[in-house]
Amino acid sequence: MRIAIGTTRGVVVLKEGKTEMDTWMLVSHAHQARNIQALLTDPQGSILAASSQGSIHKTKDGENWMTAPDTLEDAKITAISCHPKAPMVMYVGTQPPAVYLSKTAGLRWQKLPAFSKLPSSENWTYPVPPYRASVTKLRQHPLYPHVVFASVASGGFMGSLDGGLTWTERPVSVGKEVNDFAIHALMPTRIFAATSTGLFRSLDLGSTWEQITHGLPYTFARRICIAPYNPNLIMAGLSQMREDSGAQILLCSEDGGETWHVKNVGLPSLNNQRITSISAVGEKTFAFSTVTGNVYLTTDGGDLWRAIYLSDHTINVIQLLPK
Repeated sequence: MRIAIGTTRGVVVLKEGKTEMDTWMLVSHAHQARNIQALLTDPQGSILAASSQGSIHKTKDGENWMTAPDTLEDAKITAISCHPKAPMVMYVGTQPPAVYLSKTAGLRWQKLPAFSKLPSSENWTYPVPPYRASVTKLRQHPLYPHVVFASVASGGFMGSLDGGLTWTERPVSVGKEVNDFAIHALMPTRIFAATSTGLFRSLDLGSTWEQITHGLPYTFARRICIAPYNPNLIMAGLSQMREDSGAQILLCSEDGGETWHVKNVGLPSLNNQRITSISAVGEKTFAFSTVTGNVYLTTDGGDLWRAIYLSDHTINVIQLLPK
């Protein structure tokens, strides 16, 4: 197993030791002048790292990197998507909110103007300085690569049925500040969303939503992730408040969001450690990162966690890879 870690000072790739007790070993620490905001594993197993400087970097072996020649000069890349059925087609989302399409596996990009012309786009903003909205997540439908979903904080949840040529805004019941969302191929009409007002679930591809955080101590949901082989095993990160200070909790659901449980065995206090990313691989393996530079891993669905990495820099995003 490997893990890619996107930080404010480049991208780190680690590989697992021979046993669980072994230290994870550094494979590379590349592009240290770049603020890596998004990561992707393409159908060939290559890692793509996208930066706030608009650049995209790619490695096949985790050690040797190449940089795509087309840089989005005026856009901070905040999200990236690729589909196993269409490996040459990629999308990125940016700050300010926009979506770009590549049909050359990321070598060249074109802006999709319809996204930035949605009726509510003039009012997209963020509640705290510098008040800049951004695309927080971008994903193609697991069965249909031309169906694309995007979330904006603060703007809401959008969908396209034609590869991004046209877009529609989903109901405001999910809220305007959508920080993350997740969809699974085995439950292809169900979407989970993490928002500033809680966790939400849609059973009809975002046409209607229900809140599923009733009874939980906090409702500022930042991240959500589904296990690849079990659509009902879900991890979510919630905060007491928007700021990095305050309590943070990691929740697990084993029944598709019907019930939630705190999973913290092996973890230190997460107070003041905002959860910045959650990733999953295999049946029960999850990892999450914090704003303070920590990465924690579980191989049993959250029953026991262990620290595997500490960065000197803020971690923005992580991506688990099977090998």
